[in-house]
Amino acid sequence: MAEESELEMVLGSEQEQPVRSAGFTRRTLVGIMASILGVLGVCMLIASTETPTLRANVLRTPQQKWVGKSEGAVEGKFQKCDSAGGTPQIAEAYVSGDFIFTSGVVGYDVICKSVIQDRDEQFKKLFQMLGESLANAGVKPGDIVSATSYHVDMKNTISSFITQRALFFQGITKDQYPAWTAVGVSELYYPGELAEVTVMARKPPCMTFEC
Repeated sequence: MAEESELEMVLGSEQEQPVRSAGFTRRTLVGIMASILGVLGVCMLIASTETPTLRANVLRTPQQKWVGKSEGAVEGKFQKCDSAGGTPQIAEAYVSGDFIFTSGVVGYDVICKSVIQDRDEQFKKLFQMLGESLANAGVKPGDIVSATSYHVDMKNTISSFITQRALFFQGITKDQYPAWTAVGVSELYYPGELAEVTVMARKPPCMTFEC
């Protein structure tokens, strides 16, 4: 009887061992799966909160080209002014980041010396020189965002001025027209000068990642 009891105990022990092993394996797999699901849940939560920010940053990246370094004075015809006999040293235009600022532009006869005395020709030359100054800075008339003009005898000269200005802006759409302020003054720098214009322009935005 003793031998039979010992045999039963041994057999019982051998039969229970696989069950315990199988149970341990199942618990381990369940724990691992729970950990994986937990990690995935955290990742999905982070993604749901971070994605809009990341997307916004990606979309804004091309726009960063709006902000560039100051390139300084634009070299142009005003280089002839840098002499003791000319006007004080000035830049034809100045590039600061994405903005271009011009000095006062007039209808020169001789650069920094005198202006054309004929009214219509003076205004025609004024806008011609303004276009050249903008081109030297890498922009066009449609890129002007703000302008100020100064006029002598505005009542009798503004009509001719507006005619030349319309030709200058020919080809651009109304939504590209800049803010413009016209100021009447008693006199300007050069004898016979009837108008002077200064503008601020902005470089077109870079809309791709290849800028």
